[in-house]
Amino acid sequence: MRSIGGYLELDPGNGSSWHTDATAFDSGRHALEAILRARGYSRLHAPRYTCDVLGAAINRSGVELLLYEVDDRLEPLLPMAALQEGDALLCTNYCGLKEDMVDRLARTHKNLIVDNAQAFYAPLPAGADGFVSCRKFFGVADGAYAICDAIKSPPAATASTAERYAHLFTALEQGIESGFPLSQAHERRLDEAPVRGMSRFTRALLSKVDHELVIAARRRNRDRLHAALGATNQLPIDPAAASVPMAYPYLSGAPGLRDRLLAARIYVPRYWPATLAPLSATDGGRLFSEQVLFLPVDQRYGDEDMDRMIAETLS
Repeated sequence: MRSIGGYLELDPGNGSSWHTDATAFDSGRHALEAILRARGYSRLHAPRYTCDVLGAAINRSGVELLLYEVDDRLEPLLPMAALQEGDALLCTNYCGLKEDMVDRLARTHKNLIVDNAQAFYAPLPAGADGFVSCRKFFGVADGAYAICDAIKSPPAATASTAERYAHLFTALEQGIESGFPLSQAHERRLDEAPVRGMSRFTRALLSKVDHELVIAARRRNRDRLHAALGATNQLPIDPAAASVPMAYPYLSGAPGLRDRLLAARIYVPRYWPATLAPLSATDGGRLFSEQVLFLPVDQRYGDEDMDRMIAETLS
């Protein structure tokens, strides 16, 4: 029996989580682990240019990990002969730029798992499994969805809220720089956490997301950057290819640009400082890991912010 009266608690709202037919987890790595366990694969082919945190989840699932390289367009350098019957293939939709590649792979490999952690809104091809990360697109401390009909039930336990949101509360009250040490501590705790479901607090926050606003803002910001920076962008793939971008990838070759942006309080992440395995000189992922700048385009920002970033980038 629910209580009536008292103080007003958090209103979970009636909005959609977007991935309504998915299973909610606390993190993308745990969503992948659940997919691997549910399908019972024995071998998984994955790109070296993938965040290293997935390695522990793959190992826990008991799956043998086989690595492949990508070219400078982030396409797999993997001969189909390397895939045995029953093998699973993990492909990464980098920054949402590789939707066409995902569709092609889905037509040629039946055991496809799509890492859409950087492409929350990207459609998943029929017959493929996949997972998305909420933290890459919204201001939440946990949250991911596994899209896999072999997962029959959600995790029994859910993530707690108090520790996980400390860095976001601090950033809200004191600025993002103040919350950075807490954010790093939060990432370390995620590395050690067991498989759990999404926290109730995160569910409540996600239920209030205006997805039309988020999509429109990200596209508008991306298009404004591309109109100004596209002529100098040396990226070997279309930087505006994502249907809903996570960031705007920019390659200029200008020395010291990342440091200049940092000095101007424009924080540009690296994807990723650590990968599933060291990247060779022939792996196209090295270009994206070491030289490409992923300029923020998310829904916190508007035209004035984009214009400031353009000016700093071209200065």
